[in-house]
Amino acid sequence: MIGRIASGIMLTLLLASMLTLSLIIQTAETASTIIDPAVVRGNTLIADLFRVIELDGVGNIVWQITGLNGASDVERLPNGNTLIAEAYADRVIEVDQAGNTVWQKTELQGVTDAERLPNGNTLISEFFGMRVIEVNPAGDVVWQITELVTPEDVDYLSNGNVLVSMWNSGLVIEVDRAGNTVWSCSTGICTADAERLLNDNTLITKSIDNRVIEVNYEGNIVWEVSGLDFPFDAERLSDGNTLIADLENDRVIEVNGAGSIIWEITGLYHPCDVERIELLPVIPATVNINPDALNLRSRGKWITCYVELPEGYDVGDIDISKILLDGTIPINVEAPTEVGDYDEDGISDLMVKFNRAEVASWICNDLGIQYGNVTLTITGELFDGTPFEGTDTIKVLFPGDADDDGAVTSHDFYIFSGCYGMSIENSSYNPLADFNEDGYINSEDFYILSGNYGKSV
Repeated sequence: MIGRIASGIMLTLLLASMLTLSLIIQTAETASTIIDPAVVRGNTLIADLFRVIELDGVGNIVWQITGLNGASDVERLPNGNTLIAEAYADRVIEVDQAGNTVWQKTELQGVTDAERLPNGNTLISEFFGMRVIEVNPAGDVVWQITELVTPEDVDYLSNGNVLVSMWNSGLVIEVDRAGNTVWSCSTGICTADAERLLNDNTLITKSIDNRVIEVNYEGNIVWEVSGLDFPFDAERLSDGNTLIADLENDRVIEVNGAGSIIWEITGLYHPCDVERIELLPVIPATVNINPDALNLRSRGKWITCYVELPEGYDVGDIDISKILLDGTIPINVEAPTEVGDYDEDGISDLMVKFNRAEVASWICNDLGIQYGNVTLTITGELFDGTPFEGTDTIKVLFPGDADDDGAVTSHDFYIFSGCYGMSIENSSYNPLADFNEDGYINSEDFYILSGNYGKSV
């Protein structure tokens, strides 16, 4: 939308009628046409200029925020909040489910697109500022590309590069962190959106041509859908269908591979951006957590987890930044990750590590478990958003319980005294008496033992 505003004509009209239009479209009804009811897997987010709405499969509004000033882009974040670019307000905001602004970046110049990055920063394209910037949570610019001509859309790629579409020239470029162009494609003027697909092709929205095209690495068109009226955004879904914001038709459509419309939402007002919050089937993962027995007083640094996916999936496609233990604890980014075959079953697995102290605190303080079995859940996503989940049960050892009977008694002292002064290098070293698991049986272990003497679960 911001591209047409650049001419000045539409901007004048919009400013003159903004209040009236705002009142109209904030109460507008949507209508849904479902040719194949089974096709809509999840809700749909739409940036509808003066509002953002979330619709279910039959077109009911299940969430919305109104009173926006030129909503040009929208993204639902993993924390449930929503990131919105407001073109006319020159800002990007993050709002919670109640519509409260919890973060914002202001004083931008014609912001047209915004994307939250895995590192927590935000990638922003500024149409009139002629740049793409990355800002940290404090709003400071930590990286930028300048002297771009009318950047309309920017996407972060899995290789760390960014994909930028430029309105006036229609040029789509892939740029590395040093600002070097490593790929480009020119398809004519008025390119509103570009998205890199999993097959390494690029989906491009050509507004003035009234079509959406898919090009390969050489820039050749391998798929297209036409008959639109100023389309402004397109998103390829996991099932191969394509979601399109058809701006001048005031609608959002979903088309299949043949270009046939299988779902349609009408009654909108200049939808600029669309996103499907897909409800994808959860992949059942096999999870192995080490150690199998965890001493909550240990000084070990890591908890190691091996994730194995079923046939047809590749652990190399896992986005490690999305892995969580019990939906709470992320992996430790300072620890090594590795793809291998830990259990030697001929199937690749991914090794990741969690901070041991965080896991122990979660089990002891949050779950309230100090002894016995505990089942932990590992969740995550592939790069295409497909979720996976798996569980493993480990045993929690009561601190000082050397014989693992659920109580600290004289027998534990007997075991300890036979090992006191030993280190892991000694053949008589007994790990059951090394309560803090530091490789030495010494006074610190005695402190744990004596402090828990007489205690039981």
